[in-house]
Amino acid sequence: PDGRYRFSVDILNSPEAPADWYMEFRDWRGLLQVGPTFAGTRDGRITAGGKFGSGGTEVALVPNGTWVTIGVQFATGPRAPKIYALTVKPDGEPERVFADLPFPDVAFEQLTWFGISSLSIDRTLLYVDNLLLGPADTLTVADAMAMPAVQGLPDRPSPAIAMRNTENLALYWKFDETRGFDLTDSSGNGLDGDLGGVARATGAFGRALYLDAGGASAEVADNPLLQFGAGDFTVECWLCPTQLAVDSAHQRRRLLDKGLYPDTWWNVDIWSDGRVQMEIVDSNQQNGTTVSAGTLKEAAWTHLAIVVDRANSSTTYYLNGLPDCSRPLPAAFTGNLNMAGKSFTTGGWQPFIGLLDELKVYKRALTTAEVAATCEASRARYTSAEFTTDE
Repeated sequence: PDGRYRFSVDILNSPEAPADWYMEFRDWRGLLQVGPTFAGTRDGRITAGGKFGSGGTEVALVPNGTWVTIGVQFATGPRAPKIYALTVKPDGEPERVFADLPFPDVAFEQLTWFGISSLSIDRTLLYVDNLLLGPADTLTVADAMAMPAVQGLPDRPSPAIAMRNTENLALYWKFDETRGFDLTDSSGNGLDGDLGGVARATGAFGRALYLDAGGASAEVADNPLLQFGAGDFTVECWLCPTQLAVDSAHQRRRLLDKGLYPDTWWNVDIWSDGRVQMEIVDSNQQNGTTVSAGTLKEAAWTHLAIVVDRANSSTTYYLNGLPDCSRPLPAAFTGNLNMAGKSFTTGGWQPFIGLLDELKVYKRALTTAEVAATCEASRARYTSAEFTTDE
């Protein structure tokens, strides 16, 4: 749509195989019209205002092997000025601003394409990172621009590799954040996650994660605390499906995913009839998948706990603090569930649609009394499924 846009990208031209490159924003509805543009050469020159990588004015000299952040601000639409602003900030140096740069083509009016291209004919190595483009005045873009990686600041501290609480609680996401893309782990272990394409929900329950099957997700990198080996574990949360039905031969939606299919994995799926499935295949390719007897209802909150008690070869499902059923695990199900390197994330395949809150992952089997106590302590907040979202 027409309006003001903001763009930022980090670029490093390698010293061992530097490239000649350029980036352009184009109006390609008919004849190709070039709007904001900038380019780089193998000898470190940054230029602005050229076309297809040639011409333009040199604005900076950045040594190969040095990261540089390049920003662009411009407007689109029939009445928008035919100019753009360019910022150049090499690592460790102050930002330089170049304002009122003219579009190479004054007929540029709408942004329909942008890309980065190489002019080199031999093998080159150019690094591109932290690319952002969006409406200049939105909170989403402002939050993205404020991320430590984009600002060149150190990222979050390294998480624990040994448990930092006495409950063997590996991860606890409350989903209470009001802005930004960071997800705070309240277990004390530092397993902070990242939110993607996320809409937050607000209601009588407070705040929750709204998974809309449109790219909304939560994810954290793998950690030894999320590698269960052949030990017990528990997944506990509040959830409220808003759409159980799925147009697929596989009549289930994925809520949580920690798997290296087709080798080893565990997933939590919700069937279209509301049953809950813990799908598990261990490192020996032994299947320990089980399904609940009871069901979740659409537009209603349910407290869910799944206790995988490998010491006693069973998986027990709890709904709203009460035992639903206990399913046996096969005697041959003895392999590990480590999946080193695989992140823990909300479902990407046929994703769950609805609200998720108070997600906990324990590296032990909770007792019936513990599940009941957790549910009872928070039950009063989850009587209404009415909610609003804020992007």
